[in-house]
Amino acid sequence: IILPSNLTEGQLLGAAFKQAAKNVLIKVSGRPDLINTTIKDNDLKSAPAWVAQHSILSSDQLVQFNGEMVSSKKVVVTFYEQSINLFLIDRKIAIWGNNRPSVLMWLLEDNGRGRNLSGVNSPSALLSAVATHAADNGLPIYAPILDEVDVNAVSISALWGFFEEEVAQASKRYQTDLFSVVRVSHVSNKQSVDIRVYFPSGEIIPLSFDIANNANVALVINNELSQLLSE
Repeated sequence: IILPSNLTEGQLLGAAFKQAAKNVLIKVSGRPDLINTTIKDNDLKSAPAWVAQHSILSSDQLVQFNGEMVSSKKVVVTFYEQSINLFLIDRKIAIWGNNRPSVLMWLLEDNGRGRNLSGVNSPSALLSAVATHAADNGLPIYAPILDEVDVNAVSISALWGFFEEEVAQASKRYQTDLFSVVRVSHVSNKQSVDIRVYFPSGEIIPLSFDIANNANVALVINNELSQLLSE
């Protein structure tokens, strides 16, 4: 957890323990929707008792504090597994085990001038943000390589149209448990997101939503996938 360095040690640890606990609860449950809406700061007052160990480290990152950019410190927190599990069980929130499905994600963006496909050989800011939030949620998400094999196996128009047969054939080489297509359209002051998640049973789950803040696109994509897969 990155926090302003001008906080007292008590303030620093108090804030870090609560934020770290909330982050771990999201990762363990896979339900950011439940954790963010039902768990309040007061519910985390016992978080210091869950801490197995912590350390305060220097950081070269600047953070905003009282309207100014100030220096920061990094607090690394490790919790007792049983404490986290009991907290979730007490609130009837299911624990999502370690055996989580791996997901191949074909990520496309339409900016009005053309459609771009993101992957290992064609990275994008959105793909990088999705990877970061996926790690926060404990989602094993993989991007395609986008080499000649991928280019010959499936076209951008087939991906954009959610053509199941072509997408399934192109996804086979990655041997993930599931594969998905995420398309993001930048329209006016909002982003329209359409997702298809393809399950081995042949079931296809559609997810669609609009996002006003461009910075939240990757967060919402991961939260929606976390909720679907953990359920």
